[in-house]
Amino acid sequence: MRAGRLRHRIAIRRKPVAAGQDSFGEPTYTPEVYDTLWASVEPLSGRELLEAQQVAAEVRIRIRIRYRSGITPGMQVLFDDRELDIEAAIHTEERKRELLLLCREVIHA
Repeated sequence: MRAGRLRHRIAIRRKPVAAGQDSFGEPTYTPEVYDTLWASVEPLSGRELLEAQQVAAEVRIRIRIRYRSGITPGMQVLFDDRELDIEAAIHTEERKRELLLLCREVIHA
């Protein structure tokens, strides 16, 4: 993988975990950042959905990174104030060089 393609800075985080309680006794959650790295971010497609009479836009995004073990579906990618849900983590060519993340972002209007 050529380094010139990796021009976007992203952070990968695990699902938020309970970190305590607030003053009302409600649980507070703290997302744990797993890693911060360089990536290639490419939008694939977008569409609008009608969910319970609310319009939502859905964007599918492909992210290429250097291989990292431990990145799984269910984690999130933070990119430019956007939260992307990882739906698939594909280890291309099985040579521990590149990891392809297929992500989804839902924007509620």
